[in-house]
Amino acid sequence: MVVFFGDNEESNSSSLAAPSTAIITTSDPCSGIASGVGMGCGQTSGEKNMELGVMYSMEANNSKNINNQTYKTETFYQGIAKQKQYDGSNYVDAINLNGSNSWRSDISTSADTWTGRFSGHILTDVEKSRKSIPMYFRAPLTANFDRNNDRVKVIADNILIHADPDWIHDSNIGDNAWYHSGGCSNENISWLAGSCLPVYKMTGNANTTLQFGDDDSQKDSSTFANSAYINKKVFGAILKNESKNIDHFYDVDYTNLRSRSVSGIDNAGAMVTWDTIDEKDKDTLMSCGSPSCPDPEPSLEYMTWGIWGLATNDGIEYINGEQPSAVHLGTWYAGDLLDVSDWPVNRTASLAGMAMFSMWKSETIGSVTKNYSWTESSRADGSVAFDGLGNYDVNINVHDLGRHTCQGGANCSSGSGNDASNFVQSAMGTINWQINGTAGQPNFAKEYQAIVNNGVTTWKAVRGSLHGKSSHIELGAELLYSKQDLNNYLQGIGTVVLSE
Repeated sequence: MVVFFGDNEESNSSSLAAPSTAIITTSDPCSGIASGVGMGCGQTSGEKNMELGVMYSMEANNSKNINNQTYKTETFYQGIAKQKQYDGSNYVDAINLNGSNSWRSDISTSADTWTGRFSGHILTDVEKSRKSIPMYFRAPLTANFDRNNDRVKVIADNILIHADPDWIHDSNIGDNAWYHSGGCSNENISWLAGSCLPVYKMTGNANTTLQFGDDDSQKDSSTFANSAYINKKVFGAILKNESKNIDHFYDVDYTNLRSRSVSGIDNAGAMVTWDTIDEKDKDTLMSCGSPSCPDPEPSLEYMTWGIWGLATNDGIEYINGEQPSAVHLGTWYAGDLLDVSDWPVNRTASLAGMAMFSMWKSETIGSVTKNYSWTESSRADGSVAFDGLGNYDVNINVHDLGRHTCQGGANCSSGSGNDASNFVQSAMGTINWQINGTAGQPNFAKEYQAIVNNGVTTWKAVRGSLHGKSSHIELGAELLYSKQDLNNYLQGIGTVVLSE
């Protein structure tokens, strides 16, 4: 390998400068100039060859004897390209990971184990004769930061994967006709429209895990999953390929993620913090539908959030053939939990921030059903009110979902209307979740009962946690919302992050 470079100086210049151009090639057009077969490379009268910097190359040898052959190694020490880093006020050559004025110096001190949740929709590509039913992916996460080796390992465990069930078993009032076709009994949903092929629910248990990143001790393993930990706002990790997909064990009526290393199942994916993205796509944060929207992203000290995805060439083992499945732009959050030794009492924390949702919608017009999926964000706010014993009430509001119109005109909107008794193609107004929490327990959850009103069914759920200190509360939560009538269905699952 031969490398050419130039420094934008004239050939007779005495100035020393870094290269501005580099070409990597497998041949040396300057070699052989003395014999009249080279290009010259600016040399005078072909008197000598240009000595080029190389990383590794073999000299021109006249002997086939390996002991007489000569190699050049490691003579190209000049960096080809260098990108300056922004330290918050200036562009500098480099920023240290540790020490003063480093990547980690401005990060609030917190534990090296953070907890939170993964959320998203699993979408499966099935045969044309089957229905592509979306499934919720819901899982607690644990992030372990290794500051000595600059790695992070994130585990999703107790994974819950399920479709929206048939809420009212003995009635089809408020049911979407396409989604609930198939004739399955009880709450089951079918992959088929004409007969029952159940979409099995995978309930969370200790054996259902996915792993992003790896321990440094595993770096020589063939299955090592890379990660990069800059600080607790900037990190990312690759999904470990454990060849897992969803299988159902009929003999015990049990559904789980099962590793199938001998069957050609491959998993791929990654997770990254939102702050890792240098040039963010601000379109997704246009919560009011205009570039003039104020940025709703909160400033977080004791937690962070981001996006993630996974894909597998066959996501559903219990269906014959291959069914590629993927989570596209799922969301997650993680943070240092509010400690019982620093628990607030008799105060209300007013919070503001944003939410980002994975959205899915089905519309049936006449005899044609079309499904859509996309990512949408919203302004969010809320509060946490602690009483004199430390018990608390959580209030979360999401304001701006459903403001966007996709191709298709009036019959293709990202919303379902703001009236629980009517499904219309318009913005959804403010959606509210309210949860009661117990003193000393930073995790909270609520699964709402589905409500049927005028042939429209709505349902909500939330699981989240409190982070920070008694004087500064931050909140992260997984939010779910669904609404359906005979011809329309909308589902949203996402993450909300709020801060004082």
